[in-house]
Amino acid sequence: LRYCALQRALGDMNPVTLTKRLKMLESEGIIGRRTEAMDKLSVSYYLEEKGKRMLPILRNMRDFAMQYL
Repeated sequence: LRYCALQRALGDMNPVTLTKRLKMLESEGIIGRRTEAMDKLSVSYYLEEKGKRMLPILRNMRDFAMQYL
């Protein structure tokens, strides 16, 4: 996902906070970062293998929250 798409999807999240969280996830090997030089610099993020392995756990947590909270 491109940075601006993440920012739109998260709504009220402060851009500085989003950038810090993305850097932390990248340093932990959960996401990867790609930069492309088009007309202007384009940054996108993707799930690394570690992040992909976390998806079933996160989905189960979401389902639990939807059912009980």
